[in-house]
Amino acid sequence: KLTLLMFIKCLQYLVIYDIITYINNSSEVKVMKKEKFHIIIVFYIILAVFITTCLLSYNEYNYTEFGNIVLVTVDDETDNYSNKDLIIIPKNNKVMDNDKVFYYEEVNGKYKVRFGLVNGMGDSYVTINDKNVDKDMVIANNKKIKQLAGLGSILNFFESKWGYLCIIILPIFIAFIYEIYAIINVLKKEK
Repeated sequence: KLTLLMFIKCLQYLVIYDIITYINNSSEVKVMKKEKFHIIIVFYIILAVFITTCLLSYNEYNYTEFGNIVLVTVDDETDNYSNKDLIIIPKNNKVMDNDKVFYYEEVNGKYKVRFGLVNGMGDSYVTINDKNVDKDMVIANNKKIKQLAGLGSILNFFESKWGYLCIIILPIFIAFIYEIYAIINVLKKEK
């Protein structure tokens, strides 16, 4: 899977390079348009790499995890967090009584990130909102988190099947078709 994605990325970069080369050789395109096009291509490449990295960095609970940081979209509105906010949580299993913590909870076979208050602690579990939760399921307390309003829905779209199709696969397909068209035109001119 990783090799296929790397191959697709390489193909994408080659096609983008060909498009940039074509624009640079065209006398009809003005310098300002070239610069805007280059900025858009660079932004697109950064976005494509970020989305692919997010998808390849899922942890065992199906949340994006970069090393020690977990990206979570708020599903349920609480008094501290609004629906669809993006929360960046640095992992920290060191919790104490009366800490407000984020933890994983299994709901209908899928894991959700919940927010709750620690009521007590044992050797291998933590009591959160009067439920015993395995210590491994606790992500961190809420002391060092960053909350980005509304960005959770954007991340959810990017990581969805339709988002990846629209933002990554479809542009690559269009660029690939354009590349075939350009090759056919070059072959016709040589004849």
